[in-house]
Amino acid sequence: EANKYLKVGNNITISRQDDGDQNNGTNALSGAISSTLRLLPNVSPFNANHPTGYNINWPSGNSMNPGANTTSVDDNFTNAAFTLRNNQYRSDKYRIINNSFIEISPIQGLKLRSVFSADMLSDYSFQSWTNLHGDGYGTSTGGTNGYIYNENQNRLRYTWQNYLNYNLSLGKNHNIYLTAGHEVQRDNYKWHSTSGSNISDMFFIKENFITGSAAIQTTGGSMTQSGFESLFGRFNYDFNNKYFVQASIRRDGQSSLAPEKRYGVFPGFSAGWRVSQEGFWANSGLSQYINEVKVKASYARVGNTLSGFPYLSTYGARPYGNISGIAVSAIGNSDLQWETSNKYDVGIDVGILNNRFNLTADYFINDVDNLVLGVPTPLSAGVPGNSISQNIGSLRNKGIELSIGGDIIRSKDFTWNANFNYSNIKNQITALYSIGGTAVPYIQNGGYNLIEVGQPINVIHGYQFSGVNSANGNPVYLKADGTLAQLNISNGAPFSIGGYYIASGQNEGTLGAQTSLTFNDRARLGNPTPVWFGAFTNNFNYKGLGLEIMLRYSGGNKIFNITRQDALMNQSFQNNGREILQRWQKPGDVTSVPRLYYGQGNNINQSQLANSRFLESGDYLRLQNIVLTYSVPSKALTKATKGFVQSLRLFAQGQNLAVWTKYSGADPDNISTLGLDNAVSPQIRTVSFGLNVGF
Repeated sequence: EANKYLKVGNNITISRQDDGDQNNGTNALSGAISSTLRLLPNVSPFNANHPTGYNINWPSGNSMNPGANTTSVDDNFTNAAFTLRNNQYRSDKYRIINNSFIEISPIQGLKLRSVFSADMLSDYSFQSWTNLHGDGYGTSTGGTNGYIYNENQNRLRYTWQNYLNYNLSLGKNHNIYLTAGHEVQRDNYKWHSTSGSNISDMFFIKENFITGSAAIQTTGGSMTQSGFESLFGRFNYDFNNKYFVQASIRRDGQSSLAPEKRYGVFPGFSAGWRVSQEGFWANSGLSQYINEVKVKASYARVGNTLSGFPYLSTYGARPYGNISGIAVSAIGNSDLQWETSNKYDVGIDVGILNNRFNLTADYFINDVDNLVLGVPTPLSAGVPGNSISQNIGSLRNKGIELSIGGDIIRSKDFTWNANFNYSNIKNQITALYSIGGTAVPYIQNGGYNLIEVGQPINVIHGYQFSGVNSANGNPVYLKADGTLAQLNISNGAPFSIGGYYIASGQNEGTLGAQTSLTFNDRARLGNPTPVWFGAFTNNFNYKGLGLEIMLRYSGGNKIFNITRQDALMNQSFQNNGREILQRWQKPGDVTSVPRLYYGQGNNINQSQLANSRFLESGDYLRLQNIVLTYSVPSKALTKATKGFVQSLRLFAQGQNLAVWTKYSGADPDNISTLGLDNAVSPQIRTVSFGLNVGF
């Protein structure tokens, strides 16, 4: 603070982060999760007689020795213990974040402020696969024979904000607050990668890709520049700290849209009334218990930014024989408009016992218009990706948010503060692209998810499993017309007319007339998006000792457990889930697991299709965070350091320590795509220790 008119400041953060990871590839046969789940439980990953100490067949093959089994472990499933030890997944991140500001106060009530921020990130990644086993397996005459991958990502984002605030009081009761400003943001991103296989010597897979070390080399790269600009203004007025009005307007521009569509204007309004400031409230008996009551309402139109450049037709390098050229990689749509949200909110804030306890309740509606989705195009059109981005739909989110908190115990040496919050949100597609006046459902994610008018977004889409025929062990499904169809397992033709037969009763042993399961028999199985969620936080403080415990919860959604489905596909060379022990084995068995039949695992379990048999609840309660702290008393610290150290705080922290759920997968809160769990790695449990020192 140079003087009462001028303030300047700067804050810079420099960090370096080294990560050692693993192959977390979802549905990757050599992924750490997939390979661990599928390996036979009676085959050891170790072999003291092999030069590597692991159970691998190098150089004769890429499989594991089967031990006492009659069939070898399949080549596609690797020895996870070996690959975790010998394959490398590393990254080094360097980041600099700088924030500088200057603030001028030329007259009373007026402040002019300029803030410039720069965020620079350099991310270097290195992967290497040994040639002895796994994805990198091979020799100089065949196979991958080792693999190296290097990647460099560099990102620079800078933001420049210039705005003024002017506060004006007219008399005792009228207060006006004005804000106006301009903001610009620019992003520059560069990516480059190199990879090589058939490595000349395994010495070269240790640290970096070396020129000439690989017989087969590839390179890749990209560069992206994008920006965002905004002009904004806001007017606030309150009368006697009792009635409140706010109006705002923004003009935002994004580089993701064509120049003539790039800018949009977005207004907002809000009003509030502190009922507790009225005389009738102060004179009522309630005021001694409920000291604060404020009702509020707001409306805002907000623009949702898009990623990439969907308005442009883009081109990419493509080889044609031995000749390099370019080809269209995406068809743009220059008519794309802003995807907008109209947000409505009404609520109430309540303070109890001199604000010792506080309650907030809100009801909101968020209508999203001009929803941008990729509209499918006919294969004959020759459109890359078979879709073009268009403003084709509308979506409504509505729900409630509740929060209650306060000091349960408040004494000289001990306090206990608790806060509980709860949100309940429901969403529904209200409009989609139409042909002949009929809205066209949008199928995505390999057919697992559906976007359809009247349904939650990305509803899980599949067949209704009706159980197992106890007379013959066949799986039974409910068709759209209400009839039952059972798969004749021994037939082996699941999607032809000969694969399914009418089941006149759930448990009759005879096959009825031939039928089929078609796409139209699929049902809307469940909403992949949590409907309710929140947290419960407790803070305890006794003198200098503090303890924070945070519980987080979520639910109302469904998860399709592909990992569980895949664990039942094959009995010849991979481990099965424990569910297989409950399979049908003889007439009269009552179970939800169909009988086994050689070579029919994929058909029995409907591989690569969703069905309600593997649909599970995503409800959970998680011990998200525990922090134990101790702050050294300031008097003792000042005396011990002669005033050099102003504060000293020690802490121990545990994150993601436990989760309670009925979900059978690894983690109900770590689902990779739209409610699908396909060998997803669970969240990491972290324990950390540290200290904060102030001088």
